[in-house]
Amino acid sequence: LQAFRERCGSRIRGKFHSGFLQRALGFPMETILNDSKFKDSDVVLCGHSLGGAIASIVTIRIQLEKVKKLRVITVCVVQCPCLV
Repeated sequence: LQAFRERCGSRIRGKFHSGFLQRALGFPMETILNDSKFKDSDVVLCGHSLGGAIASIVTIRIQLEKVKKLRVITVCVVQCPCLV
């Protein structure tokens, strides 16, 4: 969590479940966001259960990094467990 907070400029309050956070940090966010094929694209993240938790954390990361290349960030989760 500490490394994640440092990368986001310590703007996150609270804590994430460590298992969810580790999975979310493995999401190839930078690769997708820096690929020219996705420039100016809408982003939709979705997931069920664990996937919903990961999608939620990745969405927070994207929003905190203020990615200007993306027009819309949408997250849709089903039966997502509590994240904190």
